[in-house]
Amino acid sequence: MSSWDISDNGSEQALRVTGHRRGDGTLRIRVSGDLDVFHVPALRRRLAALLVVPAPCLELDLAEVGFCDAAGGRELLLLRLRGQEQDFPVVLVAVSAAVRLVLQLLGANDWMRGDNR
Repeated sequence: MSSWDISDNGSEQALRVTGHRRGDGTLRIRVSGDLDVFHVPALRRRLAALLVVPAPCLELDLAEVGFCDAAGGRELLLLRLRGQEQDFPVVLVAVSAAVRLVLQLLGANDWMRGDNR
């Protein structure tokens, strides 16, 4: 199992990405801080680097995301679409109230109910 901890200290509510790759290759990633237009590019770069090695599944724990705007929600939906295109499910294992609201507004209720296709 490998693990990492990457922080973006560019703001008061820094984006922090931690996680590990389990023995079966599944990536479990926890995101905390702000998932907004300012932090989305950093998240995108980190996830792209991690997904160079294919994963059978990507699990996202977003319980500690304090703020999420439309750019953050869009990035999550694009990640889900990438998973569908490359045949790996992106599973939401936990979401904060902020993420839940944005995903509801973007029409992703099915994803939050466990439909990871």
